[in-house]
Amino acid sequence: MEPDKKDASPVISDTRPTSANDTAPVVFVLDAPSGTDLGKPAVCGNGSLDGIEECDDGNTKSGDGCTAECRLETDWKCPTPGQACVSTVVCGDGLITGNEVCDDRNTTDGDGCSADCSKVEDGWTCPAPGVRCLPKCGDGLLAGWEQCDDGNTDAGDGCSVGCTVETGFACPKAGEPCHKTVCGDNTQEGAESCDDGNTLPGDGCTTDCRAEPKCTGSDGCTSPCGDGLKLPEEECDDGNQKSGDGCSSDCKLEPGWDCQNVAEVTTKIPVYYRDMIPRTATITDPPPHPNFEVAQPSPTPPGVVKGIVKDTLGADRKPQYNPDVDITQSMTTNADDFQSWYHDSTHSKVVIDTLTFAAQADGTYLYDNSGVYRNGAWTTPAFFPLDDRGWATPPDGPEIPFLGTCDLDRAKHNFSFTSEVRYWFEYQGGEALSFTGDDDVFVFLNGKLAVDLGGVHVAANGSITLDPATTAGQFNLTVGKIYEIVVFQAERRQSRSSYKLTIGKFNRTRTVCTPRCGDGVVNGAESCDCGDGTVPVPTTCSGANDDTSYGGCTTKCTWGGYCGDGIVNGPEECDDGVNTTKYGATTACAPGCHKPHYCGDNHLDSLFGEICDDGAANSDTAYGGCTTKCEIGPHCGDGIVNGSEECDDGVNTAKYGDTTGCGPGCHKPHYCGDKYVDTLFGEQCDNGADNGHSLCTEICKSIVP
Repeated sequence: MEPDKKDASPVISDTRPTSANDTAPVVFVLDAPSGTDLGKPAVCGNGSLDGIEECDDGNTKSGDGCTAECRLETDWKCPTPGQACVSTVVCGDGLITGNEVCDDRNTTDGDGCSADCSKVEDGWTCPAPGVRCLPKCGDGLLAGWEQCDDGNTDAGDGCSVGCTVETGFACPKAGEPCHKTVCGDNTQEGAESCDDGNTLPGDGCTTDCRAEPKCTGSDGCTSPCGDGLKLPEEECDDGNQKSGDGCSSDCKLEPGWDCQNVAEVTTKIPVYYRDMIPRTATITDPPPHPNFEVAQPSPTPPGVVKGIVKDTLGADRKPQYNPDVDITQSMTTNADDFQSWYHDSTHSKVVIDTLTFAAQADGTYLYDNSGVYRNGAWTTPAFFPLDDRGWATPPDGPEIPFLGTCDLDRAKHNFSFTSEVRYWFEYQGGEALSFTGDDDVFVFLNGKLAVDLGGVHVAANGSITLDPATTAGQFNLTVGKIYEIVVFQAERRQSRSSYKLTIGKFNRTRTVCTPRCGDGVVNGAESCDCGDGTVPVPTTCSGANDDTSYGGCTTKCTWGGYCGDGIVNGPEECDDGVNTTKYGATTACAPGCHKPHYCGDNHLDSLFGEICDDGAANSDTAYGGCTTKCEIGPHCGDGIVNGSEECDDGVNTAKYGDTTGCGPGCHKPHYCGDKYVDTLFGEQCDNGADNGHSLCTEICKSIVP
């Protein structure tokens, strides 16, 4: 029976040349003990698998898969003797082997695991072999799909626990604190979809720095992709121009995401007030306005006067004065004075506010300050939005001495002001809009005059129904498009003030996309997605999303048990939650949740400097063995005569006839006179010291009797 080669104790064998002219390099090899039938002698590096050699790649270098002693190194295979060995470490195969610290099934930089699998990139964590790495939220480094990273996972400081920017904050630099945004500082940041350097409504950017539809002429309104305002012609708009988050850079829906259009129902609309000093005031700074508190023509007040403004808005989306109007009846003066009604000037003090609308049963929204006064109280409030504001701000506002008295509650109020309200709606057909106000009310729809209640008058009503058969053509409306309505009002004479506005619904819509967990595609912040059982299971998964299985994916598309969760489960040998120790430690854990290799584990790890490893048999004294540092122990070639060696000069290349050097295998070279007949070297006889005194000459040639 053939001896057990694995358990045989290695010894050094003589591998001297077999011919006088053989000059091939001589190496020592681990050979089998006496009695083992190994056929021809083993010569490591000759490209032939001989004796107990585990490999022979044709050289005697370690670190290339086959050691200088022809032992197979860990994480290599040497299928064909004489040819180069092949590493079994393949970056991108989803397995962590050799010197790899991560493997996410690709060889691409920038996704957490470096292209050569040698390191986890800064700002990432790679929880398990073969799966995508994840940004490490809270480490102060911006990575992957993180919107921010301020170095912690606290909520309320601008960067959320999930490293998204919180509303009202900007986080311009990773690792530094976030700061609150300031709308109107001309710096668009954070959740602001615009910042035009002011907080004026109706100029394309709202008072809280959200994009408004941009309207020109009578062609409806548009909105650029990525401003967070989804218009009907856009499939989506999530407030950015990045692809890969569900809504593409050109506002197209992307597969693998669930995208919802979240509507913010308009209940508050910005209003722009301009407070004026009445014409009757006896001051010059600020100057009184000639169109406010004008004496009414006699004998009969004119009431509603149409035609004060032109039928279309100007290029700046403001009313244009009609020079052909009767200035006496309209109680106006000229275009220059009218210009300051709805433009900033020395006459006006600006106050910006909002009108709050209440939802009605018919789907419309109502703001009602129509001023109903009964039994000594306002049952419906009147429209005095600038009391104690504007030029009448206490304690020394210049208008305070000239405030007028309401003829109902007999109280002083701030009259003499204008208001400007803009809002938008998606035209569907049949919308009914109504307006009540005093004094002047001008309503423009899609840039065209729709309601004209000009002049100084008591509360007057106006309305419009947008039916496709008539008014749609008049105002150039197309179903599904967004249009602007602007209401301009002026309170020009004291006694009463009312304002009532009924509008159709305008939903400010923004697209919010979330990864579609269960479709088998890993998107966004998903850690995994193995499908919900209705789609093919990806090759990286053992089954459909499962909350409990090791290596499985939960129904929330996060990992269940996995390498890196700090719990030893499944096929893991260890799991310390970090798993970054590659070699040498017996108490830590290596990538892939394997115990690190070390000297003495019977794995030959040339990557980590091992020359040999006989496991428990490692010894610092055994001749021809492996030391406890995984280096070759005492052996032929170390320059020390030990074991069964006859000599050892560290070179051991002396050949026949050299009586001072040492030959291969740490044997003394044969010579004429050593009593060995070496016919290979031309000896015919050898009688040792008797040579020359017998039938054998001094040069080991036979003497013929």
